[in-house]
Amino acid sequence: MTREMIVSNITSILLERKQDRKDINFKPCVFPITFTHKKKEAPQCVILSIQPDGTYETHKFESKFADIKDPIRDRYHAALFDCDDEPEEMDALLDEIKQNVG
Repeated sequence: MTREMIVSNITSILLERKQDRKDINFKPCVFPITFTHKKKEAPQCVILSIQPDGTYETHKFESKFADIKDPIRDRYHAALFDCDDEPEEMDALLDEIKQNVG
């Protein structure tokens, strides 16, 4: 999936949660993002931990998503994004999300 598509999807999710909608009961969730290196999954990933109010934290790992031993790995994830970019683009992706959400 392209970085632009991932940024767009996550931005939409965050902005919807920030609208303080009383008709929807959002639950905390995580969105893992893996990256590609030489057409295979890179040994780096990031997990966005998103709260019901649209706030979020980023957790970077120097391992593949499947190999993470942190308890965040076991939290409900609504989607797993496989980014076509190299792991060096991780910070650029996170910066774009931050700029879009404000």
